[in-house]
Amino acid sequence: PAGLAVSLRMALVPANTLGQSTWERRTNNPPPPTPTNPSNLNPNLAIMPKPNQSKPPSSDSAGLLSEMAAAITHYIDAAFPGLYVVSAEELRVEAEFQAITERLGYSLHFWSVVDGLVDVKAKTVKNANDPLEVLEAVASLPAKSVVLLKDFHVHLTDPNPFLLRKLKDTLLHAKTRQKTLVVLGC
Repeated sequence: PAGLAVSLRMALVPANTLGQSTWERRTNNPPPPTPTNPSNLNPNLAIMPKPNQSKPPSSDSAGLLSEMAAAITHYIDAAFPGLYVVSAEELRVEAEFQAITERLGYSLHFWSVVDGLVDVKAKTVKNANDPLEVLEAVASLPAKSVVLLKDFHVHLTDPNPFLLRKLKDTLLHAKTRQKTLVVLGC
């Protein structure tokens, strides 16, 4: 026969044969790759497309929201009562929410077990260090409020039926009064 024939058949070998596996496969290795040089390339394919030449940031584009901020703004505008944000960059998330709430005309409140409920603009603190206390305090906040609950996710892993029920009730209350609770976890 003309040309080279390669057989890819399986050979049955007894299991007790030394130096061989139970199944042996004959393979043919591919030829080594040929080095690329400009003479063997298609000249139409060798031209790389130029990257988009974007203008440097001007005062017009500097005020645009980041992708995350734009998505969060849409959620707040759509009256989502609860959001869950996962980020290890707590300060960056706080800064994004400050920019978002200023743009939308909302008040911003931070909560942590250590600090309690802090009104960012008025610089006032409510002693609501317990998760149940902060959920009760949300009812007294004005409409158009965003509450950033730092590390609140830790309290949700504990099967506390009172906390879960209060969270559901607070989310229902928040939905009808333009309030958004944001659980910030890492």
